[in-house]
Amino acid sequence: FLGVFAVCAISNAAEAPVPEPFRGYDDSSKQAINYDVYSDLLGAMVLEVEPSNRAFASAPPTITGTRLRTKITETSNEGNRFFFEAFRDNEAGQKFLREVQTSLEQLPSQTPLNTFSRDEQLAYWLNLYNVTVLNQIIDEYPKRSLRRLIRGKHSIFSKKLLSVAGIPLSLNDIQFTILAQNYDHNPLIIYGLYQGVIGGPSIRRSAFYGGDVWYALEQNADEFINSNRGTLPLLRNRPGGAPSAIS
Repeated sequence: FLGVFAVCAISNAAEAPVPEPFRGYDDSSKQAINYDVYSDLLGAMVLEVEPSNRAFASAPPTITGTRLRTKITETSNEGNRFFFEAFRDNEAGQKFLREVQTSLEQLPSQTPLNTFSRDEQLAYWLNLYNVTVLNQIIDEYPKRSLRRLIRGKHSIFSKKLLSVAGIPLSLNDIQFTILAQNYDHNPLIIYGLYQGVIGGPSIRRSAFYGGDVWYALEQNADEFINSNRGTLPLLRNRPGGAPSAIS
């Protein structure tokens, strides 16, 4: 299922060339990017769910006098949850997370990415991608459906939401151009790209760091492919449901 999921994700890849500022690397470089502030926030805001035991979630008890029904699926007990509710009407919290994104966007203008190692650059792109997704969902919260947000040509993945080294970028540019070409379409990388829904790779309780980025990706991949959402037919797991939130 690792291979099948990877092929589906990469099949949409655009073949546009990687912009010049994002080419090259220096594997002798000892420079490392510090993500501790962002990592601390993830540690506080992400509920880490136990690895899947493939059990289906139990239906809630029927309550006399109500027509309310909670949809229970095979994946309801799976995937880490982000505490989006903590950012609702929380201007300081929202500002802080936007500042994390902005600082990452600005970093390559201060220190060219090609002065970092390949692993350090990989951690950078994964963290920038994921914090951008978090900010976009926070802007929409408490809407329960992300269908409009994450699908189609006007989705958050298609819009040029970022400016890195003076170059407008979409999340798809990061995934399908920069990461795909700079890392030889390595299928493991998609498991580090948070999609904002339970049916996708989990959000981690810490940032990615260059020193152990591949180990972290292996952990995410192992959790995903050994879960219901990683092994049920792919069409049943297309993103479009509720955000992976604690609400």
